[in-house]
Amino acid sequence: MVNGVDGWQEEVRETHLSTLAARPQTAPWFSRAYGHQRWTQSHRAAESQGPQALVSLGGTSRLTPVTAIGRLKTRSEFVFVKGGSRFSTPSLVLQARRRSNAPLDPEIARFGFTATKRLGGAVLRNRARRRLKEAVRLTGSSRAREGYDYVLIARGAAVQRPFTEVIKDLQRALIKVHEPTKGRNHRKPPSA
Repeated sequence: MVNGVDGWQEEVRETHLSTLAARPQTAPWFSRAYGHQRWTQSHRAAESQGPQALVSLGGTSRLTPVTAIGRLKTRSEFVFVKGGSRFSTPSLVLQARRRSNAPLDPEIARFGFTATKRLGGAVLRNRARRRLKEAVRLTGSSRAREGYDYVLIARGAAVQRPFTEVIKDLQRALIKVHEPTKGRNHRKPPSA
């Protein structure tokens, strides 16, 4: 009981907890994009990290992740992908290109998202990007190829189409963008 304002007594329900860890805990799991490049988490010794250590509620952690999904962030990365193959669907345009530095991070497929002002105002552009990001989160790890960079350009139907159709468009585009082209964009080398 503590004396409060105007002489009223207030009941305080605070508990003081110890800041010491009760038991040693395993290190938090990081994807390979941010963790050590050669060793998985299972090769490291568990270390006590004090009160900030994370406790896993899920039991076992995934030792070998499936294709990790990274992000394209700089303009030069987007421009590099523009020179690769592309496939258009009603809700998106997918551009893909194999990275030249893929040996450094081979198990990662990186995605970039863009929506032009022609699509509409900021609210519509952000909604279209969010829908494309969620579609990539749901299907990207199973359909994307490791060592590739992808750029998804939102089209008008990305906002209006049912979300299941947007996912189907992305799946179809991820398959088609890796098929060999049928005669187009092929030039004969100049004869010497």
